[in-house]
Amino acid sequence: MRRLSARGRLAMAVAIAATTGTALSTATLLAGSPVPAAAGPPAGTLSETSRLAERRFAVIGDHAYEVGAADARYPATGWHIRGEMGGFWTPPVKLLDGLWFAADGQWLTATRFTSGQGYAQLDLAGPAGLKVRRVDFAPDGGRATLVGLTF
Repeated sequence: MRRLSARGRLAMAVAIAATTGTALSTATLLAGSPVPAAAGPPAGTLSETSRLAERRFAVIGDHAYEVGAADARYPATGWHIRGEMGGFWTPPVKLLDGLWFAADGQWLTATRFTSGQGYAQLDLAGPAGLKVRRVDFAPDGGRATLVGLTF
């Protein structure tokens, strides 16, 4: 496996729906920042490593939000519209049922979930020891949810 440069560490910044250039560059800086693998979570965060499939999370901006499980999946959620309330939303429109990543034909699943003020961070594991850090963020002021990956 080849080493990625600092610029190459950001594999994807997904802007869902329309967003301003300012919101995109803010999320790119957030997601593209090199984060030491051994660094612990900053103050004001909550991290979990057990029972991630049973835990739900929400990333919320003033015009968009995302609802999923802490194991990086998007199970059927909700009672109002049975099983259809998870995923990516910009009310009243549901944009995506979920967003999944795979490497070498294997889905990446979370081994640690960290929730902070305004973001969710998932440490993903893949084949051959692949480690990926995923950061989800929904900025205020735009109909967007941003997802950044650091390898």
